[in-house]
Amino acid sequence: MSNLNEIILMNNAFRSCLPSEIGRLKNLTVFDVSINQLLGPLPDAVGNAVSLEQLNVAHNLLSGKIPASICMLPNLQNFTYSFNFFTGEPPACLALPAFDDQRNCLPARPLQRPPAQCKSFLSKPVDCNSFKWTPSPPSPATHPWPPHSSPAPPSPEQPSPTPTPPYCDQSPPPPPPAPTFFPPPHPKSHPPPVYPHLSPPPPHPSHTPSPSPPPPVQYTYPSPPPPSPVYQSPPPTTPPPCETPPEASPPPPVVYNPPPAPVYEGPLPPIIGVPYASPPPPPFY
Repeated sequence: MSNLNEIILMNNAFRSCLPSEIGRLKNLTVFDVSINQLLGPLPDAVGNAVSLEQLNVAHNLLSGKIPASICMLPNLQNFTYSFNFFTGEPPACLALPAFDDQRNCLPARPLQRPPAQCKSFLSKPVDCNSFKWTPSPPSPATHPWPPHSSPAPPSPEQPSPTPTPPYCDQSPPPPPPAPTFFPPPHPKSHPPPVYPHLSPPPPHPSHTPSPSPPPPVQYTYPSPPPPSPVYQSPPPTTPPPCETPPEASPPPPVVYNPPPAPVYEGPLPPIIGVPYASPPPPPFY
C-alpha cells in the first residue's frame, strides 16, 4: 500500500469518518473521495502525505477546522473542499494555486451556506468512534447442535376405509320340511256303454211309417285327472351382515289338499245309434 499513487472513491455513498492512516501513504498523489456522506473533521495526519498533489473532499458532510498542515503540503496544487460544513480555514489554503471553499460555514467568505442551516447541522456533534471497527468479544463455547433434519413432508391424508361389518358365522337355516303330498283319488272307471244291435223289423204288408230311431243311450265320460301340482322352492334368505336374527321357529309343514274333481253338468252330446239301411218298401200290386 505504500506504493499506492491514486485513490478515487467518489460517489459511493460512504458514511463514515476519514481515517488518519491516509498520512502513511507517502507516494499518494491523488486522493478523491467526493460525493459521499463522510462525516467529522479532516484528520491532521493527512498532512504527512508529502506527495499529494490533488485533494478533493467536496460534497460531503465534513465539519470543523481545516488543518494548516494540509494546505502547507509542498506538492499540493488543487484542494477542493466545497459543499461541506467546515467552520474555519487557515490563510495558507487561500494561497494555494487552486482551491474551492464554496457552500460551507466559513465566516467572511463568499457563497457560504445560510447561518440557520449551519446551526442546525452543527448542533448535532459527530462521534467518529462509533464508526471504528471493534472486534466482537469471543462467543462462549457452545455445544454443537445436532444437524437439524427437516421434517418429512406430511403424507397426503388417506381416506379412512369404510369399516366392514364383522362377519357373523351363522349356520344356514334348516331346510323346510318336505311337503306332504296326497295323490289325487283315482277316478272311478265306468263300464263302456253297451250299444244294442237292433235287427230290422220284418216288413209289414201294409204301408207303415218307418220306426223312429231308438233313444240315444246316455253314458258318462270319466272326469280327467287333476293337473299335477307344481312346486317352487322358496327363495334363499340372505342372513343379515352383522346382527344375529332371533331364533325363528320352522315353518309349519305344507299340506297339499288336491282340488275336488270337476263335475260336468252340461248336456251330453247325443249318441247316434248304429245306422242301418231301411228295408225297401213292399211292392204294391
